[in-house]
Amino acid sequence: MEVTGANRDLHSGTYGGAVANPITILAQMIASCHDKKNHITIPGFYDDVAVATKEERKLLPDTADQMPLNKFIAHAGISPAGMQLIL
Repeated sequence: MEVTGANRDLHSGTYGGAVANPITILAQMIASCHDKKNHITIPGFYDDVAVATKEERKLLPDTADQMPLNKFIAHAGISPAGMQLIL
């Protein structure tokens, strides 16, 4: 993907924000690829994803939504300070 803009910074004042900042547009595009529950919003992305059966899920190690929070934090190697979980 290539995002282009003006050949110089167009600050408020003369231009008054009439021209979108390419970095802002790119950040919005990237952010829109996930919803508030972190699900991918790209149409058709999940079309070919098979849903695991109960038997198959039992064979998987604990997932984030099944793990006690302290175990998840330790397993993920993260600090709980300032953490926001999306479960």
